[in-house]
Amino acid sequence: MLEAWRQLQRNIPLKIVGDGPLADQVVAAAREDARIDWLGHRPTSEVSDIIGKACGILLPSICYETFGRGVIEAYCKGTPVIASNQGAMAELVEHEHTGFLVEAGNAAQLAAATERLLDETELRHRMRRAARDEFERRYTADQNHELLMEIYQRACGKESNSNPYGSREPLVCAESSS
Repeated sequence: MLEAWRQLQRNIPLKIVGDGPLADQVVAAAREDARIDWLGHRPTSEVSDIIGKACGILLPSICYETFGRGVIEAYCKGTPVIASNQGAMAELVEHEHTGFLVEAGNAAQLAAATERLLDETELRHRMRRAARDEFERRYTADQNHELLMEIYQRACGKESNSNPYGSREPLVCAESSS
């Protein structure tokens, strides 16, 4: 990400939230480049506000993530995501619909996707709507409850024939030993 910002010729601000083993490199980059603002660790509510106000979030991980929580947090706020095209993020981000997927470690692609997100206003607005729609469709508490109840029903060998939003009776799945 820092290399991508070095390649950008435009005055595009970058806020980096979080902490970790590369913090010293981020601090040094922020000292050298006025466009970069390292915020360090922040409370969840503040991070949510930052994500909601952003044109997009960058998740250029080179690691295989097991679940892209950052992607879902961005979708909750209707914020497009530019992410690496590997692991869970590649499964969660729909290229040119909810964001952009770039080759992991490819600073030029990351820079190009960032410029495109900023330059193409209508595309950015469509992506914002699509990101929020995706959150509503798949990641709300009600949606997760419904999916969890279906999993329990299958695990118990029962067909789901009722709407889990209706009756909230406890599900019992036990074998009697008597």
